[in-house]
Amino acid sequence: MNTHIDKRCKKYRPVDPTQKVLVKQPSISGFGSSLGVSKFDQLRCRRALAEMLILDELSFRFVENRGFRRFCFELCPLFDLPSRRTIVR
Repeated sequence: MNTHIDKRCKKYRPVDPTQKVLVKQPSISGFGSSLGVSKFDQLRCRRALAEMLILDELSFRFVENRGFRRFCFELCPLFDLPSRRTIVR
């Protein structure tokens, strides 16, 4: 099945992790928004996740909840969600 998806399937083509994506950014004037380009960075995502857990005083177990995992996958499928043990380190 993995071979089919990786090499043959036209519906689910592999995504290049270095590919830039369009993101919505606030405009300089403060009203409305504009489009910009951004590159996915796994390390920045991990740091932001750790910062969220610390600032909001959430337990490290929070990252293992099914709902949170589903939310993260929908938000950014490229993000490899770390386990709670990895976050503790």
